[in-house]
Amino acid sequence: MIESYGELARSSESILQAKEFFEIRIPKDMFSYKTKEVFIYALDSNTIGISSTASEFWYKKSLWNGEVELEDCGDYLLLVLPYQVASFYKNLNPAYKMSVYKSGRIHIFFEDEEGN
Repeated sequence: MIESYGELARSSESILQAKEFFEIRIPKDMFSYKTKEVFIYALDSNTIGISSTASEFWYKKSLWNGEVELEDCGDYLLLVLPYQVASFYKNLNPAYKMSVYKSGRIHIFFEDEEGN
């Protein structure tokens, strides 16, 4: 069984199957965004920040940042990570934890291959 994007990319399986490693699903009941685009920030080797407004603090601390579009999928919003971001996190497990703050900002915490 393939457990990381890196393993999938090195395997003979279709790149389309790697799509799940590019997707972040954000439950709508956790917050409400009024915009279709959000700012994302690669904050460290395990963490992505998501915000509906630009964050100067995260901008200064991020390894990469940019804007992405959210897709409404009923109970959740779908955010597809740009290739540059997904490839940076490619050795991580596709499982992630999410923290939503009163400000509406979100932290996504990826687990490493050992589950940490």
